[in-house]
Amino acid sequence: STGIILLNFPERSPDNYAELKSDSPASPDSFTISFHMRTPARDTGTIFSYGTRQQPHEIGFIGKSGSQDYTFIVDDQKADVSIPEVLDGQWHVVAITWRNSDGQWRVMVDGEERASGSGLARGHRIRPGGTLILGQEQNTVGFLPGFQRYREYSGDLAEFHVHNKVLSAEEMRRLYTLQYPGDGVNWRRATITPKGRVTRKPY
Repeated sequence: STGIILLNFPERSPDNYAELKSDSPASPDSFTISFHMRTPARDTGTIFSYGTRQQPHEIGFIGKSGSQDYTFIVDDQKADVSIPEVLDGQWHVVAITWRNSDGQWRVMVDGEERASGSGLARGHRIRPGGTLILGQEQNTVGFLPGFQRYREYSGDLAEFHVHNKVLSAEEMRRLYTLQYPGDGVNWRRATITPKGRVTRKPY
């Protein structure tokens, strides 16, 4: 065992989520968010949502019951992402990049670019001090978070990292070999609080 944990979300439920806390908030102008996922579902569920009281939909990778598409959100601006290959019950590594200079974004699955676009939240600066939730889309942020129904995740999540820049191809290769943990959120050091029936297991 690597000593790394995974989170298991046993079924879709508004009670099942995890809160992730990290000392260093995301960079305001660019990021790479990566994670390992394995879902038995044939439709998508929300991987994560980062929100502040001012903007609950600051960053998100949102799924939806009955859909094979995800919605990538920055500052409540939305881009559709179709990566049906992650819905096969196997482990996949997903990496999402965004930069504010031109709003360019990319989604990589297992090292291959699968979706991209530009003009998403161009010029926006990511708000600090928010709440990062795994497995649910936040509608309200605060002491009792409010979630959007039918967007919940089921399956396993591990190795959720946030880098405060768009990674180069060489840095991506290091990420895939588990040699390059995030400087914004490091899965192995972050405080992870599972809620409901979400459990930690060795990865």
